[in-house]
Amino acid sequence: MLAFSSAGTSSWLFDMAKSFEWINWTPTTVLFRERNVWLAAAAAKTAATFGPNVIDSYFRYLSSADHAIKIGDALFALVSIALTHEDAYQHVLHGQDHSRSALSSALDTLAFGRSKAGTGAEALAALRWRAQSGRGLATPSAFRLDATDLAPSGQMLGFAVLAHVLRTAVDQHYPFASSSPSSLLPKRKELPMLFQRAWGSFQDRPLH
Repeated sequence: MLAFSSAGTSSWLFDMAKSFEWINWTPTTVLFRERNVWLAAAAAKTAATFGPNVIDSYFRYLSSADHAIKIGDALFALVSIALTHEDAYQHVLHGQDHSRSALSSALDTLAFGRSKAGTGAEALAALRWRAQSGRGLATPSAFRLDATDLAPSGQMLGFAVLAHVLRTAVDQHYPFASSSPSSLLPKRKELPMLFQRAWGSFQDRPLH
């Protein structure tokens, strides 16, 4: 998806996206639903590339969403589009209230993101995202922390760092060098938690 996140691709991507009804799919679903910040960062770039033409499709998807991740995915994509495209900002800003905490995070990011004041320093520190770092966005924390968790600021973590993600070049999603074995790869003892979080039931794990 990052490979397609470049200038000149939005037209044919939009034609593809409108060729069928969005029921259990959006351009960002496969990335956002995995519930780690690194893939959510890729989802932000993807949504921004599809651009304003898919805003109404995301709103329709949001209005019929029957799962917390669907709500988060749609709102995350809409804010990414609004922060990237000047003409989409007001369209997204007037979206309806579908999830209190997700919407609150989205609106907070919209309120501060355009002035570049919306990047949470504490959230960046938790992810070990530092300027001029050789790791870029590919840190162990980014591969493990949940984009829907609340950051110290009270925002969802993905939204707290969204302005930073959208200002980061695509090549910064990858480390310039990697140790062997890579510290990015989850250890065996971490896998049950990661799988349960991404694919398990939400009944006992409500979205804040």
